[in-house]
Amino acid sequence: MDSSREPHLIKCIGWLRAAVLGANDGIISTLSIMTVVFLAILGAAASKVAGVSMMIGIVRVTLWGSVAMVISAGIGYILGVTL
Repeated sequence: MDSSREPHLIKCIGWLRAAVLGANDGIISTLSIMTVVFLAILGAAASKVAGVSMMIGIVRVTLWGSVAMVISAGIGYILGVTL
């Protein structure tokens, strides 16, 4: 039997690969947005407890939380950590 005539599923599996990689992109985008929203809510709660301007609390917590995430991602990139 000629091996070049065997049917392979690799030609039909492209949609599965696109679905998995597309889902990963969506999950990362959604988690990023949810994290920033959570940081804003946390900043609002902290400013309410501290009795300061809510906008200042939201900006501070969101900004410095985002900076911390960028630094963590940079260290992970330098050390070669992948998800």
